[in-house]
Formats: sequence, structure tokens, C-alpha cells
Amino acid sequence: KAVFSGLTNGVVKSVDIGIAPIMAESWKTVVDGDLYAESVDIEISDKAPLGGFVNSLINQGVNDSGGYAFSSQNEFLAPLANIIEDKGGYVALFGDNHNDRALNQLTFTPPAHAEVIEDLSYLFLNGGVYSITSQDFNDSIKSSNVIYSLPSGIAILYVTGEDTVDFKYSLTSSGSGRLILVIQPDVYISKEVGYPTNTFTINSTPNIQAAIISKGNISFDTQGTDIGSDIPIMMLGPLISRLNISLDRNLGINNAAYPAIAVSHDQTLMCKLSDLEKSKTDYTNYTGLRTFDIQFDYGN
Repeated sequence: KAVFSGLTNGVVKSVDIGIAPIMAESWKTVVDGDLYAESVDIEISDKAPLGGFVNSLINQGVNDSGGYAFSSQNEFLAPLANIIEDKGGYVALFGDNHNDRALNQLTFTPPAHAEVIEDLSYLFLNGGVYSITSQDFNDSIKSSNVIYSLPSGIAILYVTGEDTVDFKYSLTSSGSGRLILVIQPDVYISKEVGYPTNTFTINSTPNIQAAIISKGNISFDTQGTDIGSDIPIMMLGPLISRLNISLDRNLGINNAAYPAIAVSHDQTLMCKLSDLEKSKTDYTNYTGLRTFDIQFDYGN
């Protein structure tokens, strides 16, 4: 409200009004899943977001299950009130040894019976185990979005070699089946992979509709110095790195309305993987993902 005094009738007074956007911190969220890391350096917006999200580190999606957050060596950067939406829990500072014994036992080497393929146009079968080089994988996804064929269930695809796996475009499934990617080298996800900001919701189809278990780093590319021009991305969980996951995207003024990165967990994948492994009784490690962790504690 502006009040002017001393003006005669018919006199026009011009007023310049400026609106300055208030930058919010970039934040990320997990949907219906758990988070486990040495340090969870994620701030959470204190504004009410859009797209069905709430301002929590762990959101409840269509499964309405929530999840748990674990930070082994550091306290959460986000306020504790913003760790979970409603269901689940959290714990921090529970030990100096962050090493995941089961993950550290994975060799990331495809089993001898894995079928070698040369591109992603292959018709994957439920329960299949496959192998592709990182060069062939990159060649398959360097020109356009890829829709892979897996009618139902799960298939395991090992990506071998030293070339960084480069997701220049999205990778989605034509059916209800899902790939589990077991990747030897680092993983790089292009800044072009994602959704227009105003179309992003908690129910958005994952841009990378495959679980990723990586021996190396997983990095999300960003526009860098051009803050605010990044687009949000939805990933499928589990999303696992043996080393580090860099969550660098920044939506600028849109940080108040949307998370820059969301990971939507498919909680059926690990159950299907376990069932597949148990059904292959002729193999000691059919998927290559079976590990054992037996420890003995001898007291005095």
C-alpha cells in the first residue's frame, strides 16, 4: 500500500516496483525407499513444494510406505522435522565404519553364463543375465531416448569396461519389466535428461527406468555456473554406488517448488532378485549378486 499526500487532483504519480526472486537451496528426495550414506549433505526447502511432493528427505509416493535415512558419520544437514514425511525413521552418527560388507563383496563381474549383447535393442527375457561393454552401451544411447524391451519381471545387465557409462538420453521400459544394471565404471547422467520443471511430479516415470548398482561414482551433470537452468530428474531405485553419488543439480528459484533429483524406489525388485536366485538351484550364484556375510564374535 502506497499513500501520497500533497497531490492535487489530476496529478499522476509514477512508482517503480521491483520484484526480486528469493533463491532457495537445491534439495533432493527419496520416494518410498531408504537412504544410506556416510554423509547426507542435503538441505530441504522450507516452502510447500508442488507436484505432489512434500518438503522431506523421504517422501511417501503411491506405495505410501515412506522409508528410513541412515547417515553413518555425520548428522543430517536437513532439519530433523524434514527427514521423513510421516512413515519411517532416521539415525545418524552410528559408527565410523561406513563400509557395506555385502556391497564390498560384489565383484561386478558377469557370471560365465551371462549372454553377451551388443546393443540395447535386444529383447530381454525375465530372469535373464546379460553383459554389454560400456562402449556398446554408450553407442546405443548416444543419439536418442531408448526404450528397452522386457515384457515382465527383471533381467540383470552387466556393463563392463573402463569407459564411463554416459546416459546422454533417457532409458525406459516398454513393459512392466525392469533392468538391473550392474556397472563396472563410473556413471554420468547428462544435464539434458529430465523433465520440464512445471511437468515434474512425484508420480513421474523415471527418466532412467532401471536400477543402478555401480562400482564407481554416479554423477548428475549440471548447467554449472548457469544456476537455475537445470531441470529435475526422476531416477528408479535402488540407486547404489560403491563410491559416491554426486547430486549437483540446482533449479534456482524453482528449488522452492520441486526437488532437483528424486529417486522413486521399486520395492519389488530386490524381492524378485532374491526369488530368481533361489529358483536357480543349479547355480551357486546365478545373478552374480549373491553375497554372504558371516561374522563371529568371540567373547571372553
